[in-house]
Amino acid sequence: MKKYIFLLLLLLTWTANNVSAISQTDSLKNLLTNELDDKEKIDIYIKLAIVYANTNPDSANFYINKSFEINKDNKIEDIDIYWNLSKYYGDINNSDSCLEYLIIAKNMAKKMKNIEKEILINTALVYQYSENAEYEQSFTLLLDNEKIINESGITKYKTRNYLMLGFCYREYKNIDKAFEYFEKATKTDKDEDVLDDKATAYNELGNLENTKGNHQQAIIYQTLALKIREENNKYVQLMFSYNDIATTYQALLQYDKALEYLNKSLIMSKKYNHLQVAFANYINIASIYMDKKNYYTAKIYIDSSYFIATNIQSKKLYEDLYNGYYLFYKEQNIYDKALEYHELSKLYADSIRNEESDANINKLQIQYESLKKDKEIITANEKLKQKNIIIYTTSIATAIVLFLLIFLYKLFKDKKNALEMLKIQNIEISQKNEEILTQSEEIFIQQKEILNKNQKIQEQNADLEQKNKHITDSILYAKRIQSAVLPTETDINSVFQKYFVFFRPRDIVSGDFYWVRHFKNLKIIAAADCTGHGVPGAFMSMLAIALMNEIVRKEEVIAANEVLEQLRIYIKKSLQQTGKYNESKDGMDIAICVIKDEIYLQFAGANNSAIIVRKQELIELKADKQPVGIYINEKPFTATNFELQTKDQLYLFSDGFRDQFGGENGEKYKFKRFKNLLLQINTIPIDNQKDIIEAELFKWQNTNKFFEQLDDILIIGIEF
Repeated sequence: MKKYIFLLLLLLTWTANNVSAISQTDSLKNLLTNELDDKEKIDIYIKLAIVYANTNPDSANFYINKSFEINKDNKIEDIDIYWNLSKYYGDINNSDSCLEYLIIAKNMAKKMKNIEKEILINTALVYQYSENAEYEQSFTLLLDNEKIINESGITKYKTRNYLMLGFCYREYKNIDKAFEYFEKATKTDKDEDVLDDKATAYNELGNLENTKGNHQQAIIYQTLALKIREENNKYVQLMFSYNDIATTYQALLQYDKALEYLNKSLIMSKKYNHLQVAFANYINIASIYMDKKNYYTAKIYIDSSYFIATNIQSKKLYEDLYNGYYLFYKEQNIYDKALEYHELSKLYADSIRNEESDANINKLQIQYESLKKDKEIITANEKLKQKNIIIYTTSIATAIVLFLLIFLYKLFKDKKNALEMLKIQNIEISQKNEEILTQSEEIFIQQKEILNKNQKIQEQNADLEQKNKHITDSILYAKRIQSAVLPTETDINSVFQKYFVFFRPRDIVSGDFYWVRHFKNLKIIAAADCTGHGVPGAFMSMLAIALMNEIVRKEEVIAANEVLEQLRIYIKKSLQQTGKYNESKDGMDIAICVIKDEIYLQFAGANNSAIIVRKQELIELKADKQPVGIYINEKPFTATNFELQTKDQLYLFSDGFRDQFGGENGEKYKFKRFKNLLLQINTIPIDNQKDIIEAELFKWQNTNKFFEQLDDILIIGIEF
C-alpha cells in the first residue's frame, strides 16, 4: 500500500499546547477584572476562545461572540486581533473564516510595513492553501517570502521558508528540488529557535530516501529528527516522527516495530486533537495489516479514517482515503469495488494537480530566478518610460479637452430641446396625476393596515426569539452544571488506567450518566439511563448522582445489589411514588460493578446488562428485568459475582446505541449486532476502540440517508 506522508505544514504554523490550558484560562480571566480598553478586552476574549476551542466549544463560541460585540465591522486596526482570530478558526477547522482573517491581517501588516508579521502571515496562508490543495497559491507566497527575507536581511525565517518550499516541490513530485531545499534547511545557522524546523527537514529527507528505496538511509535521517524532538520534549512534533519512521520500518518488513511507533503517534494525535495525523496513522496501520493479509482489521482502520475525512472535508484526505479502499479491494481481487474507488481517488487527485497548475508553478520559478536580471532592465527603461508618459499624458489631455467641448455643446442643444418636450409632457402628467392620486389614497389606507399587521407579527417574532434565547441559554447553563457533576477525566484516571467513555447526548443535556468512585479497596463504576432525555432526563440524572453519592459515601453501602435497593427507596421517596394510577413512573435503567483487588467483580443491573470480552469470547452479565423506581412487580435486586483475568474487557452501556435507526434498511442497530461489534474490536487497544465505535455509528446513520440521533448514547469500556 502507498505510504501516506502527512503534510507537515500543520506542525510549522499551528502548534497547540493543551497542557497549560487551565493555567492559561485562569490567568486570562483574572486579567478581565482589570480596567481594559476595547483592544485589550478583544485580545483576551479571542485567546480564551483559542484555549477552549477543542475542549469546550460552547465556552469558545461565547468568548468569540463577546469579541465580535466590541469589534463590529472590524473597526479596530490591530494585526494581532485578526491573526489570533485566524488561529481560532484554524483550530476549529473552519478554513474559510481562517483565510478571511489571515488576509485581513496580511493587508494590515503591509499597510503598517510590519515585515516580520507579513512573513509569518504568509507562512500561515501557505498552510491554509495547502490544506485546500491550492498549491499554486502556496508556491507564490513562499517565493514572495524568500524575496522579502533576502531584501530585508531578516534571516531567522530562512530555515522555515526552505522547509516549506521543499514541501511544495514534493507535492509536485519534483523530488530533486524537494531534497535540495530540505537539505538547505538543515544547514542554516545553528539556532535553538529553528531546531524544530531542522528536525522536520531531517524527517522529510528520510521520507524522500524512502521514495528512492534507500530505507536504511531513511532511518538515519528520521532518527536524527527523533533525537532532536525527544531531547527538547517536543511532544506534539514527536507524533509526526513516530508516524514517518513507522512507514520506514514497514518498508523493511519490520511490522511489529512499525505498529509500535504508529500506536505511539495515534495516542498523541488524539491527545492533541490533530485529526490529520490520526488519519495518517489509521491509513498506515491499515496498510500494515493488509501486508500481513489481515483484511478484517485493515478494514476497521480504513473505516476509521473515513470518519475523519468526512469531518475535515479535505481533498487530499479524500484522495488518500479512496486510494486506501482501492488497494484494499484490489488485494482481495474484488475488482468492481477496486475500480470504483480508484476512479474516486483519481478524481480528487486530478482536481488537486492538473497540467495547467504544473505549468504555472514552473513559470513562477523561472520568473523568480530571472528576477535580478529583470531588475536591471527595469531600471534602464525607467527614464524612457517617464518621457513617454509625459508625451502620452499631454496628448491624451488635449484630446480629452476637445472631446469635452464638443460633448458640452451637444449636451446644451439636447437639453434645450428636452425642456420644450418636458413642458408638453408635464401638462399630460398633471392630468394623469389627479386620477392616480385618488387611487393612491385607497392604496395607502390598505398599505397602512398591512404595515400594522406586519409590525405586530415582527413584535411577536422578536418576543418568541427572545424567549427561545432565554430558554437555550438556561439549558446551556444546565449543561455546565451537569458536566460539573459528571466524573472528569482526572477522576476516572485515578481509578482506571485503560478505558474509554463514549458519551453523546441527543440534546444539549442528557438523561444518561456515568458514575465512578474509589472507596477503600474497592472500585465502583455505573452507567445509567434515566427516564426521557433532554431537560427531564437531566434532572433525573442529577438527582440520581446525588443519591448515589449519599448511599456510598455516607451510608457506606458497597454491595452492588444493595446500592440499587437503596437507590430505589430514595427515588420513590424523592418523587413521592406510591403506586397510584396517575402518579409519576419516572426512574432509571442502570448497570453497576464493584471491583475488589482488580480480580473480583460484583455486578447488579436494572434492565441494563454488562458484557465482558475475554479472548474472543463474549460473556453477558444479565440484569434484573425491572427499573430503579416504582414498578408493578418489584423484586429484590440480585448480584452476580465474577472473577476477572488479565486483558479482560468490561463494557457498560445504555440502550441508545443499539436502538439507533440507520443502515441500508433504516432499521435499529439491535443488541446482537452491538455484541458482534464488541467482539470484532476486541484485538484493538482499548484507547482506540472509542474511535472505531464512533465511526461505526456515523456510518450506520449515513448509509443511504441521514438518520437523526434517537436517544442519548453512553458506552464505557475498561481493560484490566
